[in-house]
Amino acid sequence: MLYVLLAVLLLPIPVAAKKKKYALPPGAEKAATISAFIEYAHVVRASAPVPTFEAHYGMELTWNDVVKTDPNGRVRIRMNDDSLLSIGANSALRITGHNPAIHKTQIELAYGLLRAQIRKLAAGEEFEVRTPTAVAGVIGTDFGIDASDPNHVKFICLEGTVQIRSVDSNKNGTVNCEGGHSVTIDKDKPPNRPVDADVSQMARWRRITDPDTPDY
Repeated sequence: MLYVLLAVLLLPIPVAAKKKKYALPPGAEKAATISAFIEYAHVVRASAPVPTFEAHYGMELTWNDVVKTDPNGRVRIRMNDDSLLSIGANSALRITGHNPAIHKTQIELAYGLLRAQIRKLAAGEEFEVRTPTAVAGVIGTDFGIDASDPNHVKFICLEGTVQIRSVDSNKNGTVNCEGGHSVTIDKDKPPNRPVDADVSQMARWRRITDPDTPDY
């Protein structure tokens, strides 16, 4: 069953090697923490003395940080609200920002693989994930994104509902991707209609984003 295969993440196993710790810039707001990873991964922080540095277990991230993984790297990020973001190999994710005035959080997957387990949001809250071709709005769900080809992005919806639309505001149309379905969206096109997802593919896809269960 889909729930049995996909609902449970293993407990994190942090990398034990000691890494140089980069403190958040003065006045910077903590946005998230790296809760598990497989080497190697890097963080790009424009305000740091050295803008690109190696990621490590327990590192605090601030808004607008970019986390990048190499061909063997995986990273799991725990947001301040306890939502989990699991980044696969060859991926880049920006923790874009949070607007407290409108209770909206944004992240951006530039390329690669992401599994997002978003906690159930309160009324009026928003969590938005941007990709090269699409924008996904979530209210508490578990879904994956494959943006290995930035011109052809696939959403794999594991639990809950994801609302997907084109990044191009001139392309009308929003689709709801329910658990057990997938949606593809190409550059400069509206999203395609949801189709049934293959359970075995989803199970393997979960593993390739999980820093605790490497599967290349």
